[in-house]
Amino acid sequence: MSNSMKSFSMALQKTLRGQASSDVLAAKAARAAKVKRMWKSALEACAGPAAAVILDHTNSIYIIRKAEEETDVSRETSERDETSRTSQAAARSTGGAFIRRKPPAGELIVYVEDSLIAAEVDARREMIKLKFLELFGEEIDEFRIRVSRGKYKLSHPYREEAEKTAAQEKATRVALSEARIAQIDEELSTIPDKKVREALKRAMISDLEVKNAAAAKKGDNGAL
Repeated sequence: MSNSMKSFSMALQKTLRGQASSDVLAAKAARAAKVKRMWKSALEACAGPAAAVILDHTNSIYIIRKAEEETDVSRETSERDETSRTSQAAARSTGGAFIRRKPPAGELIVYVEDSLIAAEVDARREMIKLKFLELFGEEIDEFRIRVSRGKYKLSHPYREEAEKTAAQEKATRVALSEARIAQIDEELSTIPDKKVREALKRAMISDLEVKNAAAAKKGDNGAL
């Protein structure tokens, strides 16, 4: 092989490796974003108003599948090739219906800011696992709840997202009356922990302010 052909071959291989690596990184980023959305949806489905508090104090969330722990570029390529080779056979074996391969069960790991929030999550452990399966087809084999340490406590992805959304919606909010705020205080007075109580109050006020704004747009004068 001539030097020019060798150079071209090496350049091509380098480009392909770079593209494969980029594809893997993009896939991981997309998966991380999906897991983040699933955690939010699962909490909102089973924790009610407390979901806002838990999300506010969530530092990070992961789903790790044992079969994926050693994933690399060559394996990704191999799996795609294997899927391509077996798809027709799978369709024939079911009379034309394609069998969707069930993803392996995963390990759900959530890091939260303190032990109080960890206890709130733990109380809903089985329900959260059920919601992951019901809503997204994600089977959770193990669920680990951990309290963050050091600089990791400073990460609040859902809080930052909520603050950004609140800033965008600020102009479309209608403040609650003092009487309604007093009513919320009374409704939450049975919650002993001040931190949880205040977080729930903020979440409820924010939700009602948005609803008031929506009602105002529709011409409904029945402010909450």
